[in-house]
Amino acid sequence: MKQLFILFTLLIYFCCPVPAQEIANDSEETLLEQAIAHDAELFPSKYQVKISDGVFDVTHPLFIGVDDVTVSSYVGDVTTNNWLSAFNGTQVWGAAFDINNNKIYFNSGATLYEWSVGGTATLLGTITDTAGANQSLVGLAFYNGELYGMKNVANEAIYKINTSTFVATVFIDYADADFDLGGLAIDPNNGNIYATNDDTTPFGSGLFRINNDGTGTFITAYPSGQTDIDGLAVSNNSIAYLIIDEPGSIYVYDLVANAYGTPLTNPWTTSEVFSGGTWIYETGGGGFGLPEVLYYLFDEAGSSTTQNFAVPGSGSQFADVLGGLTMGPTGQFDDGLIGSGGSSSTDYVNSGWIPDLGTSSWTISMYLNNLPAGSALNYLFGGTVAVGWRCFYSGAAGQYGVLMRLTGIGGSDITVPGVGPGPSVLTFVYDSSVPTVYAYINGALTVTQPQAGALNMTGTDNFKVGAYGSSTGMPAGSIMDEFRFYNRALDATEVAATWNISIVPVELTSFTASVIGADVKLLWQTATELNNSGFSVERKIGNSEFVEVAFVPGFGTTSEPKSYSFTDQNLRSDHYTYRLKQIDFDGTFTYSNEVAVDVVAPVSFSLDQNYPNPFNPSTKITFSLAVDSKVSLKVFDVLGQQVISLIDQDLSQGVHTYDFNAAGINSGVYFYKIEATGVNGSEYTDVKKMILLK
Repeated sequence: MKQLFILFTLLIYFCCPVPAQEIANDSEETLLEQAIAHDAELFPSKYQVKISDGVFDVTHPLFIGVDDVTVSSYVGDVTTNNWLSAFNGTQVWGAAFDINNNKIYFNSGATLYEWSVGGTATLLGTITDTAGANQSLVGLAFYNGELYGMKNVANEAIYKINTSTFVATVFIDYADADFDLGGLAIDPNNGNIYATNDDTTPFGSGLFRINNDGTGTFITAYPSGQTDIDGLAVSNNSIAYLIIDEPGSIYVYDLVANAYGTPLTNPWTTSEVFSGGTWIYETGGGGFGLPEVLYYLFDEAGSSTTQNFAVPGSGSQFADVLGGLTMGPTGQFDDGLIGSGGSSSTDYVNSGWIPDLGTSSWTISMYLNNLPAGSALNYLFGGTVAVGWRCFYSGAAGQYGVLMRLTGIGGSDITVPGVGPGPSVLTFVYDSSVPTVYAYINGALTVTQPQAGALNMTGTDNFKVGAYGSSTGMPAGSIMDEFRFYNRALDATEVAATWNISIVPVELTSFTASVIGADVKLLWQTATELNNSGFSVERKIGNSEFVEVAFVPGFGTTSEPKSYSFTDQNLRSDHYTYRLKQIDFDGTFTYSNEVAVDVVAPVSFSLDQNYPNPFNPSTKITFSLAVDSKVSLKVFDVLGQQVISLIDQDLSQGVHTYDFNAAGINSGVYFYKIEATGVNGSEYTDVKKMILLK
């Protein structure tokens, strides 16, 4: 029956002409995916079915599913590779976790569902474009209160989906011939958009970061033997999970260390066409972290929008920077918001957020500099005019002072002297349990203002940054940066950590190198980072000059320890020296100390036993070459018939490892044979047995 359905959908697809450049590089599996996606747009009712709920454990944060109503969707514990059924009875093409409401959106073609985590799955409706045509999506992602989806048939693009009307509009468009994207995910830490690409040309298949202009930044190739990966999830510690639609491995890629880790074992036993996944993560819970409401870095010099990096975030993902306000040098770390001295009616940052914290605690922090002398009043931020909650510089606050007016929300004002001319990090903390408002300058408690009762931060209009109402906004030429709004009261330690971010350098605490066969593994750790773009890994062979061999992205600014790694592979016998070139966002750099190792070539040929063995479906085959050699590595069945040729090429002296993926091969006993002919005329042959168990 499935074969007949596939034939039917392919006929439908190919009867509807598409540009030749869109299919020229597509595999049969990709064409099948596009055919089914097209069918789902034509006949969405075929993808609406009854759902049966399963169970859920909060220790299982990785959600996965496939396009088969008979196969359960799962939640997995990535530390133990343990899987639990989430629900049954519907297909899953894409999935996205809404942290605000603790639910997962998922779709089957153009049909959208939601699953309250650990509860009931519900059909929501049909995804359409603005003209009402069905939109069949192959991937979903959720970030900062917005739902996104992706199509793999024209018009191929990333869409933003209105969760009330289910209307999808183009968010990022890209050339259909450039990519065949399957899995979609957004890093909850920074908003980076990632997708899996199956097209081998023009850019190569693998994991990509999708840029706002429709281009893609190549991250890594697919693991050996993989050509089609349609599910993707990114955790809140920047681990990407590449989810295949068949039995085998879920591949784990560290976006910081730039390396694949130990894969997970997929719980499915059948092969499907689509797969979807998302990461279920928690927010809050105390501890220093990203703001929950607003977080503006103002690093988009020349742009009229600035991104809200808060997690989960409130208001607009990209706030409009209006009127005479601009972004440019020099803020706390990079660019900053530059005041105009103009009217708040026209010159302001529109957060798109109507204050809704009620009587709960909150924290507001910002960097200020170039504040002028004098008594002229300039507003820094404010809520609804009718409520009368705002913050201004000078005026009634006195020269170089800042005053937060709280009478409009049931409180007593707080005045903080000595903020100007800067640079200063000013932090207001409201602790509703006391209730009291505290003010800090550069991490030091400066003013304590008890309140007679609870403050009620509830508004009816958008919160403005750099302005308030129609009064005069930020002083001309003044700088604001790192505007943070938390929905909780930071304690003194956390406030100090926020301030300390501005004064800590990139502090490298360790840097080591170790030899593993013909590879050199580098490990390093930082205690703190300031404005860290990343590390250029430089290598020197013998007495030669240093050259860059890799670039590892940094964490920007953080007061927490971070670990990094890089493996330099398949090296010849020699003396190797490494150093790190730490580069700031402004281009300045410093060098680490040097570490040196010796890679010693094997004195003889050898073929190691594959590991693991038995295996399913991947294993590693390692061999050593005493000299540069012409190498053949082949796999045979028990009848002596060749199953596959793995290597047939010239290789250098040293240790080599081949990752063999047998996903398309039946279970059984197999033999792998190496034949090597050295440049010195030496010859080597060996055979070993391996067992494939599925």
